[in-house]
Amino acid sequence: MEKPISILLINPADKIRAEVKNLMSTLPEMGFEVSVFLSQKAKKDLSTSSSAKIITFNGTYIPRIRYSLPTSSFLRSLSDVIRDHDIVHICSHIYLTSFAASIVGKFHDKPIIVTVDTFPGLSWSYGNAFIDSIGKLYNNTFGKIILRNATQVVGLGKYLQEDLDKISTLDKVTYIHNGIDIDKYSPKHKRSVMENPESISLLFVGRLDSIKNVGELIKSLNHLRDSGRNYQLTIVGDGSLRTELEELAKTTGVSEVVEFVGWQQNVVQYYREADIFVLPSLSEGQPTVLMEAHACGLPVVTTNVGGAKELVTVGSVVSTPDENALAEAVEQLVNRDLVGYSKQAREVAVEEYSSEAMAKGYAELYSDVA
Repeated sequence: MEKPISILLINPADKIRAEVKNLMSTLPEMGFEVSVFLSQKAKKDLSTSSSAKIITFNGTYIPRIRYSLPTSSFLRSLSDVIRDHDIVHICSHIYLTSFAASIVGKFHDKPIIVTVDTFPGLSWSYGNAFIDSIGKLYNNTFGKIILRNATQVVGLGKYLQEDLDKISTLDKVTYIHNGIDIDKYSPKHKRSVMENPESISLLFVGRLDSIKNVGELIKSLNHLRDSGRNYQLTIVGDGSLRTELEELAKTTGVSEVVEFVGWQQNVVQYYREADIFVLPSLSEGQPTVLMEAHACGLPVVTTNVGGAKELVTVGSVVSTPDENALAEAVEQLVNRDLVGYSKQAREVAVEEYSSEAMAKGYAELYSDVA
């Protein structure tokens, strides 16, 4: 009997990355042997039941941005762990721990897969000038080395193509979307808009920082109220600007229709109760929230940033991230067939954004490089 291909998933962040969580659940069912190399802190974030082997290291992180640094514990474990696997899959290129893994993987002559979701300081902004400058420096130095060491580079979408072309080669770049659990993210049987077409529920999910541009969404409610419909906005998430945004809702006279619910472990219920999802960001990578919204049957209004345009097939992409453009796009959606849009959004998510579709893409890639 042929020995299964063994995959080492390296999770460099202090939380489980979405692709790691999905692949460790789906790949074993497809006949792969899977191990996950992650910090002890990230392990606490692990809730997915899986037959994947978990290998931990002591992680050190830069405060606030949760940026991991390679410790002596990490480096001691890394060589032995990589030696024991057929393929090394580094699940983000932007960490120094990822750089170390690429060097050790290259030394042991292992095929290396590197997933890229953003280029901080280049086509993506954290919203902090200092952090963005460090990101740009990293991408032009260590980042280039990681991608050059890679056997295959996986971009989450074509929105990365321009940057990838500069620091990698076209013959080793492929594109695979992240996937989501489409059984978990599913719509309720009856949408609220069907019950009361004059009452529209808008939803935002994300951190409350300047880069998310939530203030423009709050201000758009004044324009939307002129339509005669009743709009309600639910904001799920927390961050440095929460108090400021709550004050903005008061000063603009819309506090009675804006609800701040804070960070939530389970956001599915909020998707299911909404009619339209709005993402007004100034910068994004591949926004998982857009896939989750579609899977829950929500049409989307989003700004044209990162991979948003690739993901939104049901809804509207605005080029100007201001209150007027957001209000106009929302009103245009409401004046169309929201019920039909809901069904279409769900169909798109099932076909294109499932964990299984993502795992299939990676399985084919692993088989090619093994």
